[in-house]
Amino acid sequence: MSDIKILDCTLRDGGYLNDWKFGEGNIESIISDLSDAGIDYVECGFLSDKVSYNPYYSLFNSTDSVKPLIKSDSKTKYTLMVNYGEYDFSRYDYDFKDVEIRIAFKKYNLIDLKRYLEPLYSNNIPFSLNAMHISLYSDEELKTLSDLSNDIKPTTLTGVDTMGIMTPSDSEHIYFFLDKYLFDGISLGFHSHDNLDLSMENVKAIIGLDIKREIIFDSCLAGIGRGGGMLNTHDIAIYLNDTKDSNYDLSLVSDASMLVNVRVEDKYPYYISAKCKCHPNYAKYLLNSGVDKGLFEDILLSVPDENKPYFSEKIISVLTEHKKNSLVFEEV
Repeated sequence: MSDIKILDCTLRDGGYLNDWKFGEGNIESIISDLSDAGIDYVECGFLSDKVSYNPYYSLFNSTDSVKPLIKSDSKTKYTLMVNYGEYDFSRYDYDFKDVEIRIAFKKYNLIDLKRYLEPLYSNNIPFSLNAMHISLYSDEELKTLSDLSNDIKPTTLTGVDTMGIMTPSDSEHIYFFLDKYLFDGISLGFHSHDNLDLSMENVKAIIGLDIKREIIFDSCLAGIGRGGGMLNTHDIAIYLNDTKDSNYDLSLVSDASMLVNVRVEDKYPYYISAKCKCHPNYAKYLLNSGVDKGLFEDILLSVPDENKPYFSEKIISVLTEHKKNSLVFEEV
């Protein structure tokens, strides 16, 4: 039987809703409550050379700034996310073992990923991989991803359903395939955006494969997160308590949720973006531009297939203007 764990990424993925401004004190309290609740992994935010540290934000430019926020004596493990190319690992504090780095990358970064991560694996620094747009990988590309992972040996390979379009059958296929080719000792992770309200069903499908390795499910407090939100930490904690004899303290998860003062976005636009297999930023653009929601599907369906996974403001602005002009013509 697989060992099922939870990774709460509220302070990172949830930051897309408030520009990562969770407030001084709140960041430490959220980390503390989640740790005391027994959540297995807590992601403290982004690590990036592009930011300056400010205690009100869950954005860090060095590991020194995150050290005071974590509990070194806790069973909880802590992580920071790095977007591919946004942090120079030659500057990393190799003596600091209490936070693991997760590297998010797109499929076209695979060609240079091994070179970029060389300072980590050559110094035996634990790290994990987050493969964005995992739903777009062919079986051949999944095999390439597995082979690369076996070569550089991350602690975890996490598939990211960036557009929130995966169904339980997609999840079963991808995770059965990855489990088949990954070396023993590498955990599998799943980062599910809930645009189609299928996150929990995807979790159950993956658990149903009875994979014989650790599986880590990413989640956020109150289900917040980019696009249509994320798997809800409270929901998966209840599910694992009920079905896997886990012992997460739900009252402390609830306390942590109360510290997250984030306005939950209207989910409908992101449901439509997932239905049209478009990046959620297309829906966000239409929402922010005041476009009538009744037009979202027509506009998103007209995005060229090759542009749907990766947001292009130029393309969506042209398509939106074209749709508005056609409506004016019809009214005349």
